[in-house]
Amino acid sequence: MASTHVSLPLPVLPESWSGEKDFKAIGTLSPATQRNIEPVGPHFLAHARRKRHHRTFSEDDRIQAQENVKKVEDDDGGEISEPEDPLMLQRDAKDWK
Repeated sequence: MASTHVSLPLPVLPESWSGEKDFKAIGTLSPATQRNIEPVGPHFLAHARRKRHHRTFSEDDRIQAQENVKKVEDDDGGEISEPEDPLMLQRDAKDWK
């Protein structure tokens, strides 16, 4: 993936602008609340797997990619097709059903 870098200058603020008088708060912050977080989902499972095996993100991604490749290769070898009847192959495709 190629990335491009664009350097544009930030717009200049007018001379009369000041942060204290020109800032308008439209609400207040809500108070903090205590929440119970449930450890579910693929992101938590990935975090737990990394902690258990003492891996970094890159190590875990590499190992998971290798396991997925092995899984795909195993699935491809398991496909068994039925032997086609030679008489069926000689018939018109419309009649196969």
